Amino acid sequence: MGQSAQEIYQRTLDVVGQALMSNGFDKVQGRFAYPHVMVTSRTRLSMETEDDVREIFTTFGLGLRQAGATEYKRVALECEFLSEDSIAGHHVTYVRKDGEDLVAPYPSIGRLVKRDGIWMVAETQSAIENSHWPLFIPEVPRAPLPGEDGPAVRLRILQDLMDTISDAFLRGDVKTWLGTIELPFTVVTNIGPQVFATEEDVRADFDQYIHELERNRITDIFRTALGTHSLGPNQMVGIYRTHILRGTEQALPSWQGGVVLHKRDGIWRARSILRGIGHHNWSAVSAGDIQTLKTNPLEEGDT
Repeated sequence: MGQSAQEIYQRTLDVVGQALMSNGFDKVQGRFAYPHVMVTSRTRLSMETEDDVREIFTTFGLGLRQAGATEYKRVALECEFLSEDSIAGHHVTYVRKDGEDLVAPYPSIGRLVKRDGIWMVAETQSAIENSHWPLFIPEVPRAPLPGEDGPAVRLRILQDLMDTISDAFLRGDVKTWLGTIELPFTVVTNIGPQVFATEEDVRADFDQYIHELERNRITDIFRTALGTHSLGPNQMVGIYRTHILRGTEQALPSWQGGVVLHKRDGIWRARSILRGIGHHNWSAVSAGDIQTLKTNPLEEGDT
């Protein structure tokens, strides 16, 4: 007897979810149909190529791990065959940290298609509010927790921190930069994750970055806060766009990144930056050159 629609749907969810948490996109190549569509309550994204999906997949997995997620589980609830080669399903996603929900569980509707004997994910519509791509962590509406800052306050905190960081690099002020981050500090660039465990590590990297600014005659850096998502009273994810200028011209294409912020002793600091450029990719000539992340998994303990 053949598998039921729900068995096929659940198996597909499991395979993709396991690859996501282990940063193993290569394990699910051929599991996505193109164009591949992702829909939230605020936006719709259609990806035409495998490289497009790899970028979203890798960034989302990194965002979950950097926010501390230890489990990403999707449970199929209702599924049916639309035809021999198509399944529609409904599932709920659980993102947990050490057994506790990191974000509120949220429902999704998915569609699978079978091509050349393989079931592939063609479209997912999720009840989340993310409006910016790439997606770093699901933004799920919920009641605020005691002591939690509201959206307007969080956005101002993020913008103030981004302004302080930009100013620190323009002035070559490593002391201010150190005051905005929490050690160990992780930066994920196109060459993979880099972990800074000590102030000496940070200072050495800062000096290289300053050298790159001077060599490229950079005159201004500004970062625009785009949105935040609270993970509780003491942690949030921020989304921002970076612009690097030489005079009145962009020295590099602008790009969108994410930052995980932690509040300790009443002060918000950056714990990790996702999709940073660092000082490794200044010869990039396109946004894709900057934004493409290496898909090596983070080492144990990096989260």
